[in-house]
Amino acid sequence: MRVRPNRLKKEEWVQSFRQEVLQYPAVLLLAPQGVSAREDLQIRRRIKALQAHYRVVKNRLARLAFQGTPFEKLSDALRGMTAVAYHTDGVALAKLVRDLMKEYTHLAFKAAVVEGQLFTDKQLDLLINLPSKESARAQLLGLFQGPAARMVRLLAAPLQQFLAVLHQAQAQRAQEPAQEGG
Repeated sequence: MRVRPNRLKKEEWVQSFRQEVLQYPAVLLLAPQGVSAREDLQIRRRIKALQAHYRVVKNRLARLAFQGTPFEKLSDALRGMTAVAYHTDGVALAKLVRDLMKEYTHLAFKAAVVEGQLFTDKQLDLLINLPSKESARAQLLGLFQGPAARMVRLLAAPLQQFLAVLHQAQAQRAQEPAQEGG
């Protein structure tokens, strides 16, 4: 049995696309049906400016690439014309997609998987309202810093009081020789 060169190219593409997508925790599926070539170019530029990736894919090949990965949940949304956008920050990418959908009315959101969680087309607002990675990290850091700062103040308070007493005693001793000499 002879393997056709076209099939080998497709298998290589599936493996390459799988490896590339697995590097990112967020994958969004879009429906660019009706988007002109000029509009598609603008969409690509805006997504690239976010340092995200965007490509129009064949559904069957994307389904094969997603098999056995956290993105396999997207298989049901792989119908019709499909573009895949992926990035390290799914919330930021979703916000950009929302803005793009306002500008380019033919562009539609199909589904997304962010950090292993599936978001359907009806849940785009839910995804957008999640805090971004940076915001979540800052909130978490604030939660840890608050108790730690209180602990430091509690531990430092007796030391400060002790130092104040020592300073007062030192000031009294400095005044005593002056009083004895006068």
